[in-house]
Amino acid sequence: MVKIKPIYNILDYRSIFFNQNGNISNHYRLLEDYLNYIEESVIKYRENFNTLEELSKDQMPRLNDDIHNKLYGLYDLDNEVTKALKSEIKKHHKSQRQTYNGLKCVYCGIKRQEAEDLDHYLPRSIFPAYSILSYNLIFVCKTCNQDFKKALFVEDDGSRCIINPYFDEIEIYNFLKCTIDFDETTSFSIKYEVVNPDGMNNPKLLKVVKNHFSRLNLNERYCHVIGDDCWIEFTNIFTEYDDDDNQYFIGCINEYNLEIDSRIRALGRTHPSDFEKLFWQALKENQTWLSNLPNRDLKTGQIINI
Repeated sequence: MVKIKPIYNILDYRSIFFNQNGNISNHYRLLEDYLNYIEESVIKYRENFNTLEELSKDQMPRLNDDIHNKLYGLYDLDNEVTKALKSEIKKHHKSQRQTYNGLKCVYCGIKRQEAEDLDHYLPRSIFPAYSILSYNLIFVCKTCNQDFKKALFVEDDGSRCIINPYFDEIEIYNFLKCTIDFDETTSFSIKYEVVNPDGMNNPKLLKVVKNHFSRLNLNERYCHVIGDDCWIEFTNIFTEYDDDDNQYFIGCINEYNLEIDSRIRALGRTHPSDFEKLFWQALKENQTWLSNLPNRDLKTGQIINI
């Protein structure tokens, strides 16, 4: 979960639909009578940044299929305006420090999930007037967009399913708690959950964050990254193999702490809810478990006589 600045390049729809002579092209002629509706929809979006769930399907005018499909298809047009818009949003996303040059998805916050999709935050299948609205287009990873979010917008109770990384004020709070259950040897299990941050009194936003965490399956995805990536990197530094090809821990508690501190510092300017930083912080809290790692078999936890 990452907050970034929106890109303020609201399109002038009239300049898209009309040529320099003031004539509307045949492709857009069907939309000529709906220009006021489109422009009013953009204003409505801008006025409801923090209450986008109120732009429910029932509040939007019913459009006939031809108009709906025409608006929906604006995003798919292979023209200079649409291509420039998509390119500018992607370039803007990659320029934000929080995204690691586009390598971190703003929905899941996983640095290894490179952002490749432009997601319509308000699905264009429901809100076709926002098909090419820059505020509504967010650069995210395929996993978040295609496997989990899809066309989700609101829950049955009317709360939004997904946080808005442009406008939701999530950057100053830590919504996540990382709990590590250690066994007596070398194994552990991890659990992430959403908690009410200290100092925050916004139950509506907390509800959206909980929806977001659940809908994007973030606990399972975070645990997978920690177990199959972060922890493997750590063990690759502090393990060797004996003559029987058994992998065992080397080093000492001081060396472990230095490595953990280095990783925490490297993540120091990330979002307060950065799941990797929370893992390393929770790991360091159990000094007794860490101090028992040297000379233990990585898989069995048994002491190996070297």
